[in-house]
Amino acid sequence: MKKPRKSVKKKKQEKSNPRILILLFVVPLLLILSFVFFFETNKALKVNKIQVEPYGGDQFNESTISAQIPEQLIQEAEGNFPTITLIPTQTPILTKIPTFTPVLPACSLCQYEADLYWGPVIKSFVGGKSYTSPTNRLIASASAALSGKKWLPYCTLLPVGIVPLANQENLSSECDDPIGKKYLVGSIDTSKAVSPYGYLKGTVTNTSKNCTYEVGLAIYKLAKIEDNSSGEGGKHNLYDYQMLVIKPEETAEIFIKTPMQNDGPNCHKIPEPTVSAVSTPTLSPSPMVKGYNVTVKSETVRNIFGEDHRVKFSWEKFTDISDNISNIYIRRWDGEPPSIGREYKEYKLKTDSLSFINNKLEDDTNYYYKYCLELKNFGKLFCTNTLEIKGGEPQELQAKVTLPQNLNSQVLGVSKVDEEEIFEERPDLLRIIIRWLFRNH
Repeated sequence: MKKPRKSVKKKKQEKSNPRILILLFVVPLLLILSFVFFFETNKALKVNKIQVEPYGGDQFNESTISAQIPEQLIQEAEGNFPTITLIPTQTPILTKIPTFTPVLPACSLCQYEADLYWGPVIKSFVGGKSYTSPTNRLIASASAALSGKKWLPYCTLLPVGIVPLANQENLSSECDDPIGKKYLVGSIDTSKAVSPYGYLKGTVTNTSKNCTYEVGLAIYKLAKIEDNSSGEGGKHNLYDYQMLVIKPEETAEIFIKTPMQNDGPNCHKIPEPTVSAVSTPTLSPSPMVKGYNVTVKSETVRNIFGEDHRVKFSWEKFTDISDNISNIYIRRWDGEPPSIGREYKEYKLKTDSLSFINNKLEDDTNYYYKYCLELKNFGKLFCTNTLEIKGGEPQELQAKVTLPQNLNSQVLGVSKVDEEEIFEERPDLLRIIIRWLFRNH
């Protein structure tokens, strides 16, 4: 029986079986080994990196240097070390030495009272001492409250006892009572009281012909004391004062420091005191007449709005002194005649004005007026007597501004008005607006 013959295709397949085995087993094995090698290598690198990264450069160098190295290795390696050359750094040279500027404390003004006087200074008010008793020696006074500085803190005071008053020079009958005779007139300027100036200025004029006086300006610290059993002097501490001698027809300027809570040299810039001759202003040409007439008329005018009660002022041009008039004022008091401390309304007119009308007056109120001229270089007002206008009644009055005969020989005054004419103005807002509109038109 014949054996079947194998096909040629089957024999070829049997001969190629070893190659297939190699492809099936060897190649995958090589791939696996390669993968394992790559994984292990990568893992080793990561481990080394983890061991090195926690150390900084300084720590790593320090640990290497501190390791124990055989002396032989060190000797062999000495020849391989590079030569290091150290170059010293250049130290910068300061061309300008910095200076330290100390910070000075802030200057804080505290409550005060200042007195301009003649005769000896009062160093303590304890015991009833005063510049007005038994003899009036007070020329002028000022305080923080009157100067609009009520917000200032009270000063810290030291205990004060009785201090004897220096002997007062006896004056002749001609020179005694210089306040009453107005031989000594003056004022206190508080505009430079706060830092950085920190001073008050007192101005005194001696108007006498033959009298010499010692005058001074003193300033006192003030404190608030609830219990005033110790008397008025318990509220004062003398802080600073200056005195000088003033001769006839001289004007003196005195400067003193104002009290500070944290006083220091940076708190005051005080000028030097001065004494100068009194200037004698003149009018050129001299007035031709002794006085100037003013007509005042009270009337009621009817208009479309009803009745208007008004007062009209009229006057002729002051031909001979027109160039010497600096201002014209009309002052009005309502209800009661002028008195010390009473408020008034003031109307300031142009120097070339010849009339003035005061409108919308009440018919049941009395009004009191003064017409005043202010002359250049004289620093004072020359006014008419008080004019009374009865409410609602028609009137016509004649008034006169009288100039003294010795006008050109009078000394320069200090205050603009006499004492009986010093009042406080309180014009209402509507009048201020109307006054401004009329002045501009």
